Parts: sequence; C-alpha cells; structure tokens
Amino acid sequence: MGLDIGVSTLKVVELDYTPAGATLVALGVSATPEGVFEGSLVVDPKKLGRAIAELLESSGVSGRKVSVAIPGSSTFSKRLKMPSMPFRELSAAIRAEAINFIPDDVAAVNLDFHVIGKTGGKELEVLVIAVKEEVVEGFLTATREAGSSVEVVDVDCFALQNCFEAGDPSALHRTVGLIDVGSTVSSINICRGGNSIFSGDISIGVGRLFEDLARELALSWLQARDLACRNVSEEPIDSLAQSIIERNLETLALECSRQLSFYWKAAGTGESIDQLVLSGGGACVRGMSEKVTRRTGIDTVLLDPFRGIGVSPQVDRSSGALEPPMLGVAIGLALREREDRTQFDYEA
Repeated sequence: MGLDIGVSTLKVVELDYTPAGATLVALGVSATPEGVFEGSLVVDPKKLGRAIAELLESSGVSGRKVSVAIPGSSTFSKRLKMPSMPFRELSAAIRAEAINFIPDDVAAVNLDFHVIGKTGGKELEVLVIAVKEEVVEGFLTATREAGSSVEVVDVDCFALQNCFEAGDPSALHRTVGLIDVGSTVSSINICRGGNSIFSGDISIGVGRLFEDLARELALSWLQARDLACRNVSEEPIDSLAQSIIERNLETLALECSRQLSFYWKAAGTGESIDQLVLSGGGACVRGMSEKVTRRTGIDTVLLDPFRGIGVSPQVDRSSGALEPPMLGVAIGLALREREDRTQFDYEA
C-alpha cells in the first residue's frame, strides 16, 4: 500500500501484483485533521493515527504494510563525487563526509544515499538525502497508531517520479519536469534517464487561492476548492471568482518559471525541458496547465497516475474528491517494495 500523508489531505492506494502487472484494488482520500502538523513535523501523532485508521477502514484496503513519503521540503539533498569503494565502506565514508555539508547534527538525522553511476575515472556520483529523525519518527508513530507498519520511507518527489516513469517508460529518454502543486508548498523534480537531476521547492501552493475564494465569496474552504477545480465544460463561474483564480495562478506559474530558471543556471548545459507534468491537489484548478505553459513556454500536461496499471472494477474513480493527479505520490509509494533498492553495479 502507498500512504500519502499530506498537510491537508490523506491518500491511500493498494496495488495487487500478478504476472500481468499491477492492478489498483482500493483507494481512499480524506481530509487531514487540523492541528496535527507544524510545518512538516507531526505534533499530534495520536490524532493523525486515528484519522489514518479511519481512512484505511473506509477505503477497504486489505493489508497493513505501507510505504510513506517524507515531504521534500523537510529533506536536505546533495550530490557528491566519491572514490569507488565497496558498498559498506561507501556508506561509512558518506556519513563521515556528511558532517561537512549537513546543517544539522549528523547524529540527529536519518541519512541515506543512492549511487547514480560512475563519472570519469573511478569516481562515483552519489545522491545523498538527509532528514531530521524527529520528522521521520512523527510519520512512523502516526502510522503505528493506525495499526500499520512502515516498510519503506521515501521522499514525495521521488515517489511521484516512480509513478510517472512506471506509466510512461518513454520518459526515460526525455527531460521531464514534475511539478507537484500542494496546498502550502509545491515542488519541482526534473528527471532524465531515470535519475533526478534537479529538485527544488516553491514556498506557495493553492491553499491561498482557496482561502481567497472563501473569503471574497463567503464560501467554505471545500466549496471554494470545488469552485476552483470545476471543469471548464461545466457552468461558468462569475467574474470575481475568475479574477481571483487568474491572479493566484499567475503567481504560481511565475514561481514555477523562476524555479526552472534555477535549473537551467545550475545545469549549465543549455539542454531544454521537453515537458512539464502537473500533479497534486492544485493540478486540478481550472486553467493551471494552460497558465504554466504560457508562462514557461513548455508543453504542460496533467499526470495520469493510472497509466500503466490496471484498475479493478470495484474501484470508484468518479468521486469529485479523487482527482487522479492527487494520487501520484500514493501510487508511486505503492509501487515500492522493501527489497527493490537497486545498487549500482560497479567494481571498487
């Protein structure tokens, strides 16, 4: 199972594996209780655990082993070049090297790494990820309170990449920017050849849009969200609501464009991005993909997380609370397995 524990929304999916491939057999979405998060830190794991337990019960999942994701905004990442050495020695060497670049006490962080490949000579390119133990422990405690055990802890942007590439193998031959539009924070992950080559956060999301609509039009937060995400083929909205949506989307698109400019400067290769893919609860807002396309000049589409997997006829995908782009992280997590970590095959 993949359990996406978001600041505003909880999502769970369950996949069944057969020789023919993966099939979605259960899914569910519910609101995250208020007051359980402070930033990315879980401050009330018991309350969050009860909400997760209720979601698992209502969604009809059969298992209790889950994969969860830590928000990318709470992690620290760095690419290193290390001498080639046996895997166990490399692990110790990276932890010793981390003292020089991790801003927190290394003893108080969970640290992991992935060998991307060889550079020139005998050097290895390694992606290192670190996150404070208290952040990870909050997610683990809440999940245990729900009666489940965590098999894999991932990072949300990498889980999303896992979902996208599993559904579109051609992406391995293109440069694609995955933009996850959340309630308070959004993220960008630029991928090529199965690797993340740049990732960054945008400190805004669509929560402000929903709040503006609710305040200006005297709506509840959920009514405002439904209004913003109403399909363009449905009854048009009034001019005030449209202006609020346009203003907020312009700000989001501008920040996406700025973040992408950081990539181009950091890459220094002049290579272009072939496509942008939007996901998250904010991806459903009317006009979002068109606005990002106009601002960045890059073809922008919505994520289809069901691409490449079967869907059981018992699964209801018609509910307005279950916009497919919201489920990318959860499905990417469900595609993970405890033993699926690949270690780069190299000779020390």
